[in-house]
Amino acid sequence: HFSLRLVYKTVKICFKIVFRWVLLKLLSYFIWFATGFYCCGMCRSRKRAEKLTNEKSGKASEKSNGTAKGKESSHKPPQKATAEELTQMLETSKKKDKLDPAVKVLASMAGTGKVMTGKNFPENVQGKLLEKDALKKALGKFKEVDVKKLKL
Repeated sequence: HFSLRLVYKTVKICFKIVFRWVLLKLLSYFIWFATGFYCCGMCRSRKRAEKLTNEKSGKASEKSNGTAKGKESSHKPPQKATAEELTQMLETSKKKDKLDPAVKVLASMAGTGKVMTGKNFPENVQGKLLEKDALKKALGKFKEVDVKKLKL
């Protein structure tokens, strides 16, 4: 009689635990659907979010360990474009009769802290910072450009 009561209580406790677990899982899925699959990440549990960020940072560090050809690691600051590189780029633009648009693009990028990327810039300056001083020095060699109007 005693062992039967013990088995009954043990089974009852196990069913309560399983029922609560299933109920919590169903509630979790309901919240997941209701919030648009945690689109903003606010509803996701912190442990899972920390785990995801650790995995992402681990993958990023593996990718940027310097083994990829032609790419610098992400922890190094970008190089600064020299006045000679900018002069060469402006001379190429002048030969194509596109000096004014090139000067406008460079003037808008100068001093912003953004790196030069995209098809507007040649490969030798891709990923480099553009400083105002270097641009002023390069533009000084072009008499047809008025540096004062550019507000550098």
